[in-house]
Amino acid sequence: MGLKAYNVHISEQHLAELERLTDDGLYSSIAEAIRIAVRDLLVKDIKARKRLNLLLGDMPAINEDIPLRGPLSSPPSSSLDDLGLLVGQDSK
Repeated sequence: MGLKAYNVHISEQHLAELERLTDDGLYSSIAEAIRIAVRDLLVKDIKARKRLNLLLGDMPAINEDIPLRGPLSSPPSSSLDDLGLLVGQDSK
């Protein structure tokens, strides 16, 4: 796997913390610390997506052509009572 350069801007505080980690010998360089952090983030994201797919596996896919709500000209209900969301309320 080849490496490609990519410029990023980070805060001075984050840079200082990365320098501290390298000075403490936890990483050989700031670049190494950033590569490991990105790798760990991607692994975490992949695991979360797999868990989500396991949970939602039997659910149908979302049809993006069907709007999730009515037209913008009709205002949403402003009352919890109208929505039947009051605690202890029987369904109508």
